[in-house]
Amino acid sequence: MNQEYIRLFLLKLGFRVYQKGFWYWEYALRIYEHDHRIMNLYVDVAKEFKTIASKVERAMRYSLEYVEKNIQEYYNYDGKINNKTFLNLYLLNKGEIEHAN
Repeated sequence: MNQEYIRLFLLKLGFRVYQKGFWYWEYALRIYEHDHRIMNLYVDVAKEFKTIASKVERAMRYSLEYVEKNIQEYYNYDGKINNKTFLNLYLLNKGEIEHAN
């Protein structure tokens, strides 16, 4: 999925552009499709944004707190949303997202 679709999808869910987590999520979703190991993901995002993996993980987790209910409604998911859960929900439903846009 291309960068513009991911950006619009994140905005639709209510992610806030002014948070670093938004930009980390945008990049992370693009690369997660190819490498499903979450620790590599944080390292890769950190390299791209010239920071460290723990800061990436925290910013991504923090940005999810604001949109957790929106994600639960969008995916019809009742459980707690954490980074790994969101990545997996996104990947499982990627085809539906592509067809909706």
